[in-house]
Amino acid sequence: MKSPKAEKVFSKFTSFATHLSDPVIITDNLLDPPGPRILYVNNAFTRITKYSAAEVLGETPRLLQGPRTDRRVLDELRHTLKSGQKSFFGQIVNYDKEGHEITFEWHISSVCDEESNPVYWVSVMHPKSAVEVGQKNLKALLIHRNQLTGVALRSHLAQIDRSATVIEAESADAALPLLERQGPVDLVIVEWANPYNGSLADLIRLNQAIEPAPLAVLTATNEAREVPAFFELGAKAVIPTSGKSEPLSEIFRLILAGGVYIPSHITNLKHISEPVMERQPKSWPALNRLTRRQRQMLQLIAQGLSNEDIAQQLDLKLPTVKAHVSRVLRELEVKSRVQAALLYREKMENSG
Repeated sequence: MKSPKAEKVFSKFTSFATHLSDPVIITDNLLDPPGPRILYVNNAFTRITKYSAAEVLGETPRLLQGPRTDRRVLDELRHTLKSGQKSFFGQIVNYDKEGHEITFEWHISSVCDEESNPVYWVSVMHPKSAVEVGQKNLKALLIHRNQLTGVALRSHLAQIDRSATVIEAESADAALPLLERQGPVDLVIVEWANPYNGSLADLIRLNQAIEPAPLAVLTATNEAREVPAFFELGAKAVIPTSGKSEPLSEIFRLILAGGVYIPSHITNLKHISEPVMERQPKSWPALNRLTRRQRQMLQLIAQGLSNEDIAQQLDLKLPTVKAHVSRVLRELEVKSRVQAALLYREKMENSG
């Protein structure tokens, strides 16, 4: 019997996957031969592998394998999914219809029914160039239980590094052994939905395990009294999933550069800000067009302070701060506070 939940996710995902630039395969849940059977491929799959959808639907993804496909990776994949885990990450050599090798970064996750049993397997395959295969790229850990969230986050990370390595787990607790196997990461993003992906104690242990990598928390809560708890646990960004925020890729760039992102409606986080820095970036003409007060504000923006926090720290009226911040953004030729913070930190770093 079909699962209404799984069918709904399948429908949403296929609509979304049509627009992805990476190949996507969706199969049934039969891991043993002759399965799994391919039920869906997106346009990127047909473009990159040169197989038409008609040629592969009903077939098994094994048709992509060839002489240099690593059997050990396939065995690990089979063992991982058979053991009940809902996702797998790896790198595999496959072949297109003409026999040319393609190295894919390979992420497989499940679409489950109401009882958490896999109904479909979704494979997102990022093709890596010969240069990319040998070079070090951004490595991120995503913790979530929603396939669409995972795909969206991978898309935002690709805007930072097209060849980013992404590993995924369903909970903070499950991520710890994964980190031991995969090694250090550069960024950790948690979609927080307690108790589904852990407790605050799990989040503390996770933050200790990933140091010095920054932690970003996506949360459905928009309550000013609840958000500070995440910063107290060590998060560098708390991003409400409801309401408006800066583009996620810009927020991730900011915290990777050493910054902090605080939602605009939060005004009680002064304890995480640093003192206003005296040192200024050198050889930056735009900075010379700012007043001393505006340079102070830029420094505080780079530390993640809101307009309300800046007004309180500098003993100014809120409208005055807003006017100065608008002028800062215009002079720096940026559209958002996050872009201004990123630019400032880049200039600080380059000026040594």
